[in-house]
Order: sequence, then C-alpha cells, then structure tokens
Amino acid sequence: MYIRTFRSGDETTLRAIFHSSVHALARKNYTLEQLDAWAPRQYDAAQWGERVRSNQPFIAEIEGHIAAYADLQPSGYIDHFFVAGAYAGRGVAGR
Repeated sequence: MYIRTFRSGDETTLRAIFHSSVHALARKNYTLEQLDAWAPRQYDAAQWGERVRSNQPFIAEIEGHIAAYADLQPSGYIDHFFVAGAYAGRGVAGR
C-alpha cells in the first residue's frame, strides 16, 4: 500500500470511492433513503471537486488503484475518511 497526497485529477475517483463506501459499507446502518441523501448518484462535480481540493486528502493506493482517502484539517477535524467497498476489511483505514 502506498500513501500519497492528493493530486489534481483525483476528484472523480474520490467521488466514486465516497459513493461506494457509503452504499456498500454503511448500508447495514442506514436506510436506502438515508444513503441516497448522503451519497446520491447524481452530484455537482464542480462543487465536489472544490470540496476535495480544499480538504487536500491523503490517498491510499493498492497496486496503482486508489482504495481510500482521508483528510486531516489543521484543527484536527476529519471531514472525509472513506474506503472503497472493494477494499473493505483489508487494513486500509488502519494504515
């Protein structure tokens, strides 16, 4: 596993990971309506891109594929911490 900083161009892949994480990993704790409100399929790409660029997340790659991402703000606040559904249970978040 390789941990790196955010790069311009990661935005779309991070959105896919966010959606996958919410819908694949959180589904046992939330209703479908709640999941769709949290991570709808349709989204504003410009707004999403602005958000992740401002968060400057760390990216976890496995074999060249982005598996997860998380940010840590100067205040200590973590806004996003998501692992793609396909990489769940593999220690990505712990790393």
